[in-house]
Amino acid sequence: MPGKLTYHRPPKWRSKSDSDKSKRYGRQWRKVRAQVLRDRPLCVDCEAAGRVRPATEGHHILKAADRPDLVLDPDNVMPLCEECHDVRTARGE
Repeated sequence: MPGKLTYHRPPKWRSKSDSDKSKRYGRQWRKVRAQVLRDRPLCVDCEAAGRVRPATEGHHILKAADRPDLVLDPDNVMPLCEECHDVRTARGE
């Protein structure tokens, strides 16, 4: 329709929450996360349920807010798929 304004929506991968995470964790976290996903490429929750899905997220076992000293400890990070990460995050884990 002529004269109708259209708005550009930023891509999902550039959401505000992503940029907030980058500021909060930074380059060192991205390196730790990449290392964990490289070393353990499958979602641990899916494996426990008998499914096989690639892990795309690094999830802190002990919350970063509770234990900031463990934020960059690979042993405190579990590999999860996006769906399992969303479930755990919604439960407050």
